[in-house]
Amino acid sequence: FPVLKSYFVSADEQILLCCASADPQQPADIYYFLKQADGTWAAPIRIPLSLDSKGDEITAFLTADKRNLIFASNAPSNGQHYDLLLCKRLDDSWQKWSMVQALNSTINTSANEYGLALSPSGEQLAYISDVRAGQAKIIYARTPASITDQLQHNQ
Repeated sequence: FPVLKSYFVSADEQILLCCASADPQQPADIYYFLKQADGTWAAPIRIPLSLDSKGDEITAFLTADKRNLIFASNAPSNGQHYDLLLCKRLDDSWQKWSMVQALNSTINTSANEYGLALSPSGEQLAYISDVRAGQAKIIYARTPASITDQLQHNQ
């Protein structure tokens, strides 16, 4: 990938996600690599088009159970700023995912939000918010019940 925007390695080091594009003028998409039995990484596979937000996709994160994918996108539907989005892996194929939904307004604002990470228990979260243009702030807090509900009930 000529343009690598961000990457994530699962806690068990079996899955690598990267947000990348082949052309610097094109938005990044999310790719996954699965670790093979010999310890090498399989070829990258693009997350299916149904997840394509039509924007630049960055800071992909998998929850500890490897079922929920959270990432930031500046899709036109977000008003061209980055919002945090969520979708759920529906089976073990890595090809079937739920519809993408935005995290609620407790997290997403009119600023850029990206880089979300959850504690292994899911009780704490951290993410970055550009509270003012050019002034990013790390937000660390207890995971709001509304987000916990989204993670548990995302279909």
